[in-house]
Amino acid sequence: MIRKRISKQIDNLLKKDEIIIIEGGHKVGKTYLLNKHQKKLDDKNLQNILIDIKKEKYSKKLGDADRFIEYVNSRFNSKKEKVYLLLDDIQHLENPSEFLIKISKQSDFKIFATSSSASYKRSKDFKQNKEKFNVFTIYSLSWKEFLHNNSQIDFNDSYKNLDSLEEFYKNNSTLLEDNFPDLVHWGSYPSVVNKKEEQRKNKEIEEILHTTIEEEVSHKIQKRHMAVYLKFLQILAKNISNSLNYNKISNQLDIHKRTLNKFVDITKDHFLFSFVEPYYTDPSNEISKMTKIYCNDFGVLNYLAGKNSKPRLPVVYEKEEIENFIFDELCRHEDISFVHFYRTIAKAEIDFIGKTEKGIIPIELNFQENQKKKSVALKNFNDRYKDSIAKTVVITKDKLDKQDKTVYLPAVLLPFTKLI
Repeated sequence: MIRKRISKQIDNLLKKDEIIIIEGGHKVGKTYLLNKHQKKLDDKNLQNILIDIKKEKYSKKLGDADRFIEYVNSRFNSKKEKVYLLLDDIQHLENPSEFLIKISKQSDFKIFATSSSASYKRSKDFKQNKEKFNVFTIYSLSWKEFLHNNSQIDFNDSYKNLDSLEEFYKNNSTLLEDNFPDLVHWGSYPSVVNKKEEQRKNKEIEEILHTTIEEEVSHKIQKRHMAVYLKFLQILAKNISNSLNYNKISNQLDIHKRTLNKFVDITKDHFLFSFVEPYYTDPSNEISKMTKIYCNDFGVLNYLAGKNSKPRLPVVYEKEEIENFIFDELCRHEDISFVHFYRTIAKAEIDFIGKTEKGIIPIELNFQENQKKKSVALKNFNDRYKDSIAKTVVITKDKLDKQDKTVYLPAVLLPFTKLI
């Protein structure tokens, strides 16, 4: 699963010179991974130091890189052995990229850091030294991790063979169906998943949002704009899977487009929402240019949209919810390197285009019971890009099948399917 896979990659990278950064929203498990690797270093008797930047951001030793290197050298015999620096919450440094680059250039320390903001990537220091960084982004629990947390069953396998996938679906359909409504309603932050009562789950989601906005966002937005920013988040939550219409939203909020652009950047940087770019080969006449809106966790989405109380009636999923689930899982899928969508000026649309090392995968939703068909838009896209397509996926409610290069796949099986 994702955290296990990242943990193994970090083990290998700790032997090399890159600066390792785990980025992601509050309470997704970054510090847990940092502590886990510190224990591994301790078990091997390797010199290491873990510093919580949030707690020590006003400390003299964090004043500049030279002073910090001097501080670390005073604690360890670093000339004989490598020192591993484990830095938690580097977003609290004035310029994280500059600080890390200077330490890397002026010492032999191995740096492993976490950040609850991706804004460090916008700095000149990061852009000029991008090759020195190895960045892992983690979100709240994936569908596989969510199921493991609730059932204690390991879901490590992914299936390319349709018969094996069908057998897995048959053996686990009850578990999948029972857990899916909770994921789509409460989301999958570890601290939320482990709360039993609905009121406590809701309180935890509120706390995650409060921490993100009060401790991170509030320093980047003028006080007079904070209420407007919160309204902006609510607008996003109510427009999931729709286009981000800058003119409409700036008029709705009565703000300049520059301010709206800043809101979008901050929201992306703090892993609350994602804004997906269109796929195209001819930007002049092929596509609509607007990005699409997705939320990185259902609990946050439903809280902001005012749907934080769970309905007692049988669950009926909106297309937007399934689309957001598919987006979340594609971002976490080991076969997918990048996610786009496709829309022509004539508004023919394909929900997602996944990029893989073997070509692109157009992915379309047809979430009707017992239905199995491709849209005209998908057929036309396949004709146009036939030389680039690895396979085609149609996401269904319950139909599992394969015809030529098209796989018909129930939504709940996407993470269990080898796409290439």
